[in-house]
Amino acid sequence: MATIPRNDLWRAQTPQAAKYDLLKKALEATHADSHTGTDESELLERTGIHPFLVLGDERNVKITYEQDLKNFQ
Repeated sequence: MATIPRNDLWRAQTPQAAKYDLLKKALEATHADSHTGTDESELLERTGIHPFLVLGDERNVKITYEQDLKNFQ
């Protein structure tokens, strides 16, 4: 294991968006071969779809747990 270069890395925000039929195809393919992906973009890429980047906003945070709210107090 080693540290990878981070020059070309991007952070992904959720939710990720895709056309319904493309996402459905990607999810069905994932289920068929028991693949566990990291996110929707990876699953789309496995079916030959190339997602594109849309700039996000640092203030667009995902609130999953109660402690996530501490950023807003």
